[in-house]
Amino acid sequence: MLMARRFSICLTPLLAAALLGPAAAHASLVAYEGFESYALNATVEGFGSASDPGWQGAWGDIAGSPQDVTIVDAGLSYSGGTVVVDGGDRAVRISDSLDAVLLREFDNVSGGEVWFSFLYQQGTGSDSQDFINFWVSHDGDRNNSGGIGDHSTSNRQFSVRIRSASDKSPGVAGTSPVKGQTYFLVGRFTTEGSTGPAGEFDQLEMWINPTSADLNAGNRDVISDQRSVTNGPISFFGIRSVGITSEDQHFFDELRIGADAASVVPIPEAGSLILIGVGSVVLLRRERTYT
Repeated sequence: MLMARRFSICLTPLLAAALLGPAAAHASLVAYEGFESYALNATVEGFGSASDPGWQGAWGDIAGSPQDVTIVDAGLSYSGGTVVVDGGDRAVRISDSLDAVLLREFDNVSGGEVWFSFLYQQGTGSDSQDFINFWVSHDGDRNNSGGIGDHSTSNRQFSVRIRSASDKSPGVAGTSPVKGQTYFLVGRFTTEGSTGPAGEFDQLEMWINPTSADLNAGNRDVISDQRSVTNGPISFFGIRSVGITSEDQHFFDELRIGADAASVVPIPEAGSLILIGVGSVVLLRRERTYT
């Protein structure tokens, strides 16, 4: 009688990250949210807690129908140069104009700069009238915030916005988002601008699909230098949408907030790059055949 015995260990990219340590692990990473632990098709409001590392509480402050901001099976991912962002199997879908979509408080980022990054995709039903802003602030009020996203209600255009008591004209990037394409967006909100008093946040920069953690003035895509809005510390992240209908779908995933670029731009270590590159790696396979 012929019998065969096989033993194999296969690692997906996510399992590899769990075993080898997060590719983006960095001392300056303040908060991370990947949405993988949340129930599929559930509303995001109320998820998370103060026991989550780097966070002060749950997701909340949805102004509208919570069922229009849900967890879906639409994991996003981005790979460019040495940057790899694997969004797993789940992401957040925003499918209505809710004005204040989501808000969550994180641990204070001290100093004169805060970095944040995330994956973003405009679904096939989106149109040029859709406005969406991903912002950070010191008090949870978007009137005192700096945000990146698509701020036009007449055409598709990535841009940055510093908003005080009234709207400010956003700096416009040259990149127009394409439906169905995932983008990795990185924002830097600082006190380095020339319009506000010393120590107040008055400059916002954005990088679109960076290919390394070397983010500087020479390779940024857009900058806004406007009146100061806050003196920090920055401790809130929020999302605002306008003009989005039930037929539109916008996806958001892999949020990172930190004190420097390296903390929010995932660069896998050499060993994990091999695992991610092949998608699934067989580490050990043993086959025995005997009679």
